[in-house]
Amino acid sequence: MKPLCKLSKSQLAQNLARLASQVPQCQFICKKCARVSVHKKELCKPVPIRKLVAEGPAE
Repeated sequence: MKPLCKLSKSQLAQNLARLASQVPQCQFICKKCARVSVHKKELCKPVPIRKLVAEGPAE
């Protein structure tokens, strides 16, 4: 996979669950830029990581 900063929006969407599973200490992942944080307010488009990991990868 490319570096996170080089992924297109569609590539981020397809890989968001996989990326989220790699950062267990964080609680949220941004669906726009794939940055992660413990705090929801620090991200522009936060999604709970637990939700993504439970849903599995997008196809």
